[in-house]
Amino acid sequence: MSNIIKTYEPDNSLKKGYFSIFKEIFSEIRKNRWLTYQLFKRDFFAMYKQSFFGVFWALIIPLVSVGTFIILNQSGIFTFGDIEVPYPIYAVLGMAFWQLFSTG
Repeated sequence: MSNIIKTYEPDNSLKKGYFSIFKEIFSEIRKNRWLTYQLFKRDFFAMYKQSFFGVFWALIIPLVSVGTFIILNQSGIFTFGDIEVPYPIYAVLGMAFWQLFSTG
């Protein structure tokens, strides 16, 4: 009777390297794009399902925030030095990054 010893190890994906990990992730997303789209659509519409304005809340809140900053800038309350881009674009990009990092 031979004593065979088997050793089990967890699959360590880092042995493959980061490039192959990301390649595999994007390959899976591409293969399952229909399911990904359906899950995104379900979650997005479920978030606004019982609100009065519905999906428009996703647009109204950022537009009101950006509009407020534009009005404050034009009235002279917020004054910035020379910026290379027009202020509305500056405000939209700033609010987009703020929302990205504040909501997680």
